[in-house]
Amino acid sequence: MMASSFRLLLAAVMSISILSALSWEVSAHAQSSSPVAANAQVTFYSNSVSLFGGMPGSKLAAFKGRIFEGDRQLTFLEPGHFVTFAVPSGPHEFSAAAWFSKHSSPGAHLTIDTQSGHRYFVECGVTTFGPVFVIREVDCSVAQTVGSRMKPLEPVHLRPDGKSLFVPQSSFPQCQ
Repeated sequence: MMASSFRLLLAAVMSISILSALSWEVSAHAQSSSPVAANAQVTFYSNSVSLFGGMPGSKLAAFKGRIFEGDRQLTFLEPGHFVTFAVPSGPHEFSAAAWFSKHSSPGAHLTIDTQSGHRYFVECGVTTFGPVFVIREVDCSVAQTVGSRMKPLEPVHLRPDGKSLFVPQSSFPQCQ
């Protein structure tokens, strides 16, 4: 009786071990074939507050407002912060609108035709002379000049439509 109980216990332990190993392997494979790698990454950022920001001949002034893709609000962007989203390949219309605006239509608009595996940088800002809001794609080398001073946007600023696209990062993304 004791031997059969021992065999039953040993079989149970072996089964659990095998299932755990298989589960770990499936999990590792799922992480390595992450949808982030199959998508394009778009990093939005806003300059920090500065005395001359937005003046002619100066960099854009700090932007504090909402970022949309089409009519879907992705996040609320704060000055001096960045946030990255993984988006599928294809054309995307992004917009930057005032913090008090609930819709994308009054904001500035930018269309980017993204490609899988590529990284895009989008500067959001304000000018003192029209147009007031600016959203523009910038070269990675331009983004890197200010990126080292940027902080990652806190996830609390993400909106429901942006949470599934969010790519957590602790520092400003590097060029590819």
